[in-house]
Amino acid sequence: MAATEAALNLNHVREYIGADFTVFYAAGALARHGLAAGVYTPATIAAAEHAARFMPADSGNLPFYYPPPYLLLCWLLACLPYWVALTAFLAVPLGLILMAARTLAPIGTGLLPVFAFPGLLVSARTGQNGLLSAACFAGFAALADRRPWLAGACLGVLACKPQLAVCAPLALLAAGRWRSTGGAAVTFLGLCLVSFAGFGVAPWVAFLEHIGGASANITVGIQDRAKIMSAFNAARLFGAGLPIATAVQLAVAVPALATLLLFARRKPDGPALGGALAATSLLVTPYVMDYDLMCLGPALAAGATAGVTRGFLPGDKIMLLAAYMLPLVAHDIAETTRLQIAPMVVGALLFVLVRARAGALA
Repeated sequence: MAATEAALNLNHVREYIGADFTVFYAAGALARHGLAAGVYTPATIAAAEHAARFMPADSGNLPFYYPPPYLLLCWLLACLPYWVALTAFLAVPLGLILMAARTLAPIGTGLLPVFAFPGLLVSARTGQNGLLSAACFAGFAALADRRPWLAGACLGVLACKPQLAVCAPLALLAAGRWRSTGGAAVTFLGLCLVSFAGFGVAPWVAFLEHIGGASANITVGIQDRAKIMSAFNAARLFGAGLPIATAVQLAVAVPALATLLLFARRKPDGPALGGALAATSLLVTPYVMDYDLMCLGPALAAGATAGVTRGFLPGDKIMLLAAYMLPLVAHDIAETTRLQIAPMVVGALLFVLVRARAGALA
């Protein structure tokens, strides 16, 4: 009896460890069997998810909202056994982040702050792609001043998650980083072309038809709305209608983007620009989840480095600490109080970073 109960408990734990990864693995399996367009059909992706690993009959399914370039990664992952694929999906971008952290972290801090960052736990526990997105921003920040083409290529990988890529070309152009702009454009377009050549036009058509579902998911459909970290969702949590929530999102996104572009025009170094770009990207998109807060890493590193080397300005330490702890508390605070603090904290972090570096650039 005890052995049976232990086995059931183990199955229960395995069921929810990295559960969101199931949709990526299932999408890769469909793509490998020539059914790439099927990832955007709820019934097809649901059947593939339940076949990919044990899932309870009443668990429903996870939708696939990503563009066809993301299917290239899913295809590769589906070539591996499930748990090996999940381990690789988390370990490889984490390894890249750790490599970047050796350049970005303030002198004397080591890698402990990376391992202790709550964003790492949130992203890894759910099996989501926050580590991959963070690796793109961290790679750019670490390489921008030494290997600009490769740094741009890191941002180009955000073709897999284009809602976080909106600010990148504007910031690169404003900063006059032409080689990084070229690297980003070549990588972004290259991934799109390879996915088109590999999977055909059908997935692109299905994605464009399906993208409305993603919009409906953040406007009316999502069950756990506390997971969404945007200003749009902060307004929705308070009961605001779509027009007001959209206005609130624009009221946050436009000043944040303007701040980034003005900052970029002053030609900051790569780590500072990468940190500001990561923070702004989280503010501009209305569809940013709790696991995406892993992308705060480069901004936190840049803010901490500025403080260690030039001295912390009033309020810097408390805002850096608040941003560092944000992935751990934002969801629970929103769920309990209906107050989504993420936009305020991320906006304050952007202010801290820009203010600290502005003095050095003056």
